[in-house]
Amino acid sequence: MDTTIESFISWGRYVHWAHVAYEAMSSVSSDTIDQTNARSESLMLAHSARWVGSLYSVLEGWRKLGFTDPTIDALIKGYDEYCAALRRYRNAVFHFQEEMYDQRMTAFTTRYSESMLWAAALHFEFERYLWQWPDKFRGTSEERDELRSILNNSIGWLPTDIIAARMHELQRLAREAQRELEHRDDRSSQEALELQQAIDQIRDLINSTDPSPLVTEFLNLTSPKK
Repeated sequence: MDTTIESFISWGRYVHWAHVAYEAMSSVSSDTIDQTNARSESLMLAHSARWVGSLYSVLEGWRKLGFTDPTIDALIKGYDEYCAALRRYRNAVFHFQEEMYDQRMTAFTTRYSESMLWAAALHFEFERYLWQWPDKFRGTSEERDELRSILNNSIGWLPTDIIAARMHELQRLAREAQRELEHRDDRSSQEALELQQAIDQIRDLINSTDPSPLVTEFLNLTSPKK
């Protein structure tokens, strides 16, 4: 399905809103929350409920717009029960429930370590897809960066702190260093050799970095133990 830039930007807003909710939840970490304090526990529940509910809206848009990505598709199609539980959780959060502990919410968190890790993995893969979307288009790296800038201005945010964005910046630095090296008259000088060594180290770091560590962690957690 063809996706207009406008509909993609609209989807990106939902990714942003989920990001804001996730950051709020993360700020209430195990180091700062007092599990014996009712207010702290309520605050953690409020932030996590808003994040999980927002994440389903991102998933809903993903499906409606017909996006596809091997890693994200595997997380969605291979875990239908989590997707269904996520939808029911969203409904319980954003529609009034008379019961304090609605079964649709508790069902998602029953296997807390797995379900929340799956949700976090999916969340960051959505952010990765948003960041990398301009790379699907032909053109120079400068033109793709300009499209990324348009997305940033339209959405008001892009996930610049994720691994994909950091690797993109390292690749840019490596390209610039390579161009500088190619324009040197003496490529056997100590300075040129050190520059080449730095380029090689950057490329080694890029090649050795897992682009989706939460997905790897989730798969390791849920894979049958031998």
